[in-house]
This record gives sequence, C-alpha cells and structure tokens, in this order.
Amino acid sequence: MKKKATDSDMAVQVKAISLKALGQPKRALEQFEELFKRTPNPYLAYELADLKIQTGANSEAVTNIDYGMANAKDDMKYAFYERQQPYEVPLKAAFLHLKALTIYDNNSGDIDAAIAKIDEALAIDPNFNLASLSKQALESRKNPPAVAEPEKKQ
Repeated sequence: MKKKATDSDMAVQVKAISLKALGQPKRALEQFEELFKRTPNPYLAYELADLKIQTGANSEAVTNIDYGMANAKDDMKYAFYERQQPYEVPLKAAFLHLKALTIYDNNSGDIDAAIAKIDEALAIDPNFNLASLSKQALESRKNPPAVAEPEKKQ
C-alpha cells in the first residue's frame, strides 16, 4: 500500500486503518500523516501520537498530544477495544494517558509524574480501564514486590 498524493481521503483512511490493524505501525503512520496534512483534527492527532509512541518517536508524539489536548472538545470520545466489551472515554482523558506514556518513556525514573498524568485521566473518567492498567504497571515498577530470601540449608 503505497502513499499516493492522488488517493482520495477515503482511500488513505482505509489504508491507514488497515495497516494499523495489521500491526504495521510505521506504514500506518505514513497514511495517518497524509490524512492529518489534509484535514487536521484531534482524532487523527490521537492516532498519530499512539503510533509514534509505538514506533519510539516519543518527542514527535508530544506535538500531536499537545495539538489534541488544545483542540479536543469535551464531548469528543475515543473507543477502546482491549476488553471483551468495548468502551469509550473522553478524548482528553485518552490524550492524558498517552502523555503519561511519553513521560515514562522519556524518563523512566520519573514514574511519579507519569502516574500523576494517569490520575488526571482517571479524574476525567474513573472507568478508563487502560489507564488503570497502566497505573498498576507503573506502581509495580515503583514498588517491586519483595523477593523472598532463599532458605539456607543446614
């Protein structure tokens, strides 16, 4: 699926979504970038930020997150499908979750700042499952379980 400037918006969107679903984030990113150039909006900014985080381009993702936070309206929702029952959260909460991931990825020693961003997302929507899971993972890295001492043989 090559990127062509002559492709219709629909064709580019189909390519972007298909490549993302096929687990090809770098190729999907090219298509989403093209869509964003044509019609910038917070939903495309979210997709771009998410894909950039997946491909390790965290500093570039922050630009999309900042755009999304500035332009997302309170009534905009984003759907998540990581559970059997899909659910929606306010788009701003979704962006705060991504921001937390970039904070952690850029400075893994600053777990508290990442958790604080997740807490902001959970304040918007306490039922944001993915944010709750991320918070649990970060807290477990901050406070790893104690390893039992091996018993000494006598």
